[in-house]
Amino acid sequence: MMPKKLRFYAVGTGLVPDIDAQDAGIRRYVGRKFGPMKGPDGEDRHGFAPTDKPQEVPFHHEYVAEAKAGHLRPADEETARACGLECSDGKPADAHPEIHDVASEGA
Repeated sequence: MMPKKLRFYAVGTGLVPDIDAQDAGIRRYVGRKFGPMKGPDGEDRHGFAPTDKPQEVPFHHEYVAEAKAGHLRPADEETARACGLECSDGKPADAHPEIHDVASEGA
């Protein structure tokens, strides 16, 4: 049985649309929050920075495809299984904070 909810972290600089928010006319991206951040040149900017906590979203096949493409990182074993993915050491993704820490990439 597929879970009704999935939990993801954003990966890299990709912006995966939050399907339900965008259907409601709100520009939002999975695992990201709009706010102040440093650009790659060190200048203060506003953008969609990755969040510290995973975002829970309803099951959509589009999210599974984005996880398989490497644009979203499952935050728990149930989400990883639903996406057909697993961590190499068998631990859930939230045991690997370094994987979704992209602040140094200027995201």
